Amino acid sequence: MRWLALAVLSIITLSSNAFAGWECLLSKVKDVRTMKLVFTQEMRLPMAGDSVPTFSGVVYYKRPLKFRWEYTRGSDAILVSDGNLLEMKVPSAGQCQVNRLSGYQEVFPLFQMAEDSQAFSRLFRTVSEGPNTVKLVPAFKNSAFEEITIYLGGNCNIRAMKIRDQFGAELIYNFDSFTVNEDLPDSLFEIEPCK
Repeated sequence: MRWLALAVLSIITLSSNAFAGWECLLSKVKDVRTMKLVFTQEMRLPMAGDSVPTFSGVVYYKRPLKFRWEYTRGSDAILVSDGNLLEMKVPSAGQCQVNRLSGYQEVFPLFQMAEDSQAFSRLFRTVSEGPNTVKLVPAFKNSAFEEITIYLGGNCNIRAMKIRDQFGAELIYNFDSFTVNEDLPDSLFEIEPCK
């Protein structure tokens, strides 16, 4: 269950001294009201020395801080936030728990950027840049993320992200589609009581 929580906490960050594509991405993200991401995810565990099977899923996001993260292959886990509470369910394992969301720093970094890109830019700094790649590290201690690499395609679009967590595990996300500002029903973000 911990890797699932880290997966939700994992992804993007920003820096004020980045290249033009990065600035374009930041400009794009700050105007986002909703997002829908279709992704594949691979995890590499340093202790096991190999990769975990690939997962697939879809993520919905809506300001302020509402999201739904559903795995469609490799897991039946579902995470839902109504902006105040976070529900994590794994039906096949009979697991369900609801916790208070204590701050936007606990969620997927792309959502953090959309919520408040200026505040987020103070949390991470750029350590290297390439034509289509930005590598970031936390600017504070005790971050869940040790390093985030963002791969950009044309038109400032995010193609993929690689996140290394504080334990050395890597999460690699490839985005099959990335749509913004489409209408998303509030019913996607409703917390259902655990049974």
